[in-house]
Amino acid sequence: YNVAAHRIAAAIVENVAAVAEAHCFLVSRIGHPIDDPMVVDVRLRTKDGSPVDGARGRVEEIVRDHLGRFGALGDEILERRVRLY
Repeated sequence: YNVAAHRIAAAIVENVAAVAEAHCFLVSRIGHPIDDPMVVDVRLRTKDGSPVDGARGRVEEIVRDHLGRFGALGDEILERRVRLY
């Protein structure tokens, strides 16, 4: 989850023009698929301090896209293409 959360935050900063900084926290649920977290908490700071209400849909789209890539992320980790620490 730490790799996915980092990638989600980076993608938001890269793809949502108003966002200067993003933090993503993912919390799993025992007995549920890994791509179905119990909590997805995204915190944003905009470049000018204004609310990010208008970007909410785009942020949700980025989160859904990255959650949908968990299988590929697992492969990247197993193939050691992702640095964990």
